[in-house]
Amino acid sequence: MDVYRVDLATGAFALDTENPGDVAGWIPDATLQVRGAQIVPPDGGTEIRIRDDLKSPWRSWMKVGPEEILDFVGLRGRRPSRDRDLLGRQQHSARRPARHRQRR
Repeated sequence: MDVYRVDLATGAFALDTENPGDVAGWIPDATLQVRGAQIVPPDGGTEIRIRDDLKSPWRSWMKVGPEEILDFVGLRGRRPSRDRDLLGRQQHSARRPARHRQRR
């Protein structure tokens, strides 16, 4: 799926971010700019790509294998200033119950 912006006054659509074909989900920052992309590679893990602004190229920020879980925290209510503020990482082992998940 691609990301479009809608002008609520006119109803006009404009392409914001085009999916190169491997993006499973988009991650907006606190100002609703698409700054992150979640990729599911063939090995079943997850890759997160980020960019500094809408004109910057995408770069790989984090990759994990299928034994780890990535989750996004801290995206609401504040303006991110660095990569680690844009995305949070939550990881747990499959052997531990969910109540023992730790945020980093």
